[in-house]
Amino acid sequence: MQEVIFDFSLSLSALEKDKKLKLKELDLWGLKALAEGKIFIFFEPQRTYLILDEIGIIDYLIQFRSVISSVDSGIHETFSVSSDYYNGSLTYSLKAGGGFFIRDDWGVKIKTNYYAFKKAVKKFDKDTMQELLLIYPGLAENKNFQELLAHQFS
Repeated sequence: MQEVIFDFSLSLSALEKDKKLKLKELDLWGLKALAEGKIFIFFEPQRTYLILDEIGIIDYLIQFRSVISSVDSGIHETFSVSSDYYNGSLTYSLKAGGGFFIRDDWGVKIKTNYYAFKKAVKKFDKDTMQELLLIYPGLAENKNFQELLAHQFS
């Protein structure tokens, strides 16, 4: 059985920088820049991984939502999802039979099961949004963050 596991870490310097922000007032672009760090994606049984470095965690949560939405709506050709075209973009494609391919900027290509990927993205999204509320309690009062929470996967 194929399994995909996500995790993240935040940069300590970014946390210090973020402390100075008025979290309640951040717009969507401000939220995308918040919580800069790394996302780790592990693939089993391939025993391989991808690391997305120096990225906004919320930005990538939004992008992963877009990937799932695109594939589920029938867009299976190769497409890239990134608002940051020079750092950490991933290219995705879904082939007949359920083969889901992910390629990073450095040419690493991973084939996994789309449904395992989707399940992992949903769990990562839910868990990470809750963790971000613990790390940044001021986000509870941010209307844009609340909108993101309201539009999580069902």
